[in-house]
Amino acid sequence: MSVSLWILSTALVQNKVGFAGFEAVVSALSILAQYEMTRHGHRKLAWLGQAIDVGFIGYTVVHNFRMAGSRW
Repeated sequence: MSVSLWILSTALVQNKVGFAGFEAVVSALSILAQYEMTRHGHRKLAWLGQAIDVGFIGYTVVHNFRMAGSRW
């Protein structure tokens, strides 16, 4: 399930360190999933999944930081 489908708690989004840690863990799990799929011979599917995941995570990060009142 992608992160963008979850509703994150306000406390997590407003905590800069906690939110950055959360995003780091989600990104690490995404990379691990890509590695495992590639290792089992599903290279194109792994890259497609990674591209979709990066798009969703990027959108989610921007959306949540805007909700928290941060400026880029």
